[in-house]
Amino acid sequence: MYLTKALEIREASFKILRQMGIPKELLYSVCLIPDDIKSIYDIAKDKDISSVLEIGSFVGVSAIVLLTLFKKSKIYCVDPCLSIKSDAKTYGVELNESTDYYFQALSKNFSLCDRITKIKAFFSKIPDDNTIAYHLPNNPDMLKIPVISTVLEQKRKFDLIFIDADHYAESVESNLKLTTEMLNSNGCVVLHDVCGKWGKEVQKGAQMFIERNTRYKFYIHGTIGVVTRND
Repeated sequence: MYLTKALEIREASFKILRQMGIPKELLYSVCLIPDDIKSIYDIAKDKDISSVLEIGSFVGVSAIVLLTLFKKSKIYCVDPCLSIKSDAKTYGVELNESTDYYFQALSKNFSLCDRITKIKAFFSKIPDDNTIAYHLPNNPDMLKIPVISTVLEQKRKFDLIFIDADHYAESVESNLKLTTEMLNSNGCVVLHDVCGKWGKEVQKGAQMFIERNTRYKFYIHGTIGVVTRND
């Protein structure tokens, strides 16, 4: 694992995305911060991470960082690839491309395409109504996007699963229920945004999952949440 390199890649990714028009304030508000990267490194530095699943890729920064941290890994990225327009508009910028446009640009720039499998889908359920209302005006076919739990046939297992998708509690619980079925016995699920604006909802969703699934434990390490098996 390569912590220093991952931190450098994050900054290089931000520079590329800002040159493509994404406001720096948007990147800093939704993408991994250095403390997140350090926290992920801490909890996984003694693990042999070869397979990673990411739920919610947005513009690709986290995928690039994870592949840099875990040099032997390949990553499956599940994301609905929505228009970035709603997010950019919040910062007074007009952008009409999908998040996948930026994701592909980063992947190609860092020559990582052969280590990435991208799946256009929601993960375990259609998002919360509030999320739909926010994105639907700029994504008229949003509700036609498939849910991966109904279409994924491969019985894959992952060493590390990173969740940064719909942050409402019911969605977090639903995503944890499905991801833990796809987790290797010594693997871990990492939750983004357990602190800050979305912290209350994300932690609530994690606790809801733990109460119904006592085989697992949830704790916060640094700035990230972690779900692992009790045994």
